[in-house]
Amino acid sequence: MAEDVAGIVRRVVAGCAHVAPEEIGPDTTFAQLSLGDRAKQRAADAVEREVGVMLLADEVERMGTVRDLVEHVAGKRAEQEAAEAP
Repeated sequence: MAEDVAGIVRRVVAGCAHVAPEEIGPDTTFAQLSLGDRAKQRAADAVEREVGVMLLADEVERMGTVRDLVEHVAGKRAEQEAAEAP
């Protein structure tokens, strides 16, 4: 599941940064991609829609790397799936 989330995050962040997803590694920072707080929040909003989880703005503000976003989204997704399991 985390790899699926990683692919979605890379694709969405790449679109916001106008770079190819292959140019984004796990330790790529949002600053390296020239994504300010507003652009980072827009990327997080798009990831929310695609993955189906909710990210709080203060959570997103604390994220510095693509890995931070992937791990947080994957964790939220796992929690959500566990809660939905019978």
